[in-house]
Amino acid sequence: MFVRAKKSGAYQYLRLVHNQRVDGKVRQQVVATVGRRDVLQETGQMDGLGVIGWAASIRMDFLTGTAITVILALLILLVPARHAVKEGIGWLRRCPVCDGGISRHAKYCGECGSRV
Repeated sequence: MFVRAKKSGAYQYLRLVHNQRVDGKVRQQVVATVGRRDVLQETGQMDGLGVIGWAASIRMDFLTGTAITVILALLILLVPARHAVKEGIGWLRRCPVCDGGISRHAKYCGECGSRV
């Protein structure tokens, strides 16, 4: 992410932009508009870490939200539902010896080693 100045008419606006590669091409998406450059300079918000700090906090929020979404999606896809294992629905079933979860087509239990 970066802050980009975009000219519109007589004014320049600062925007927070996120780059993303889609189908081998870089696409840019405006995450937020910070405001007019001249107003930010007059109020002193561009001095020090005003705009830069604001952009960094937005970036952290955006990336944190994206990371959490990806992790949740993977957990939903990879962790089987408990009722599916209990009832033998789908590709999992219970081992009759140790009650561990095993594949529907498994010949041996991976936890206790018994033939099922």
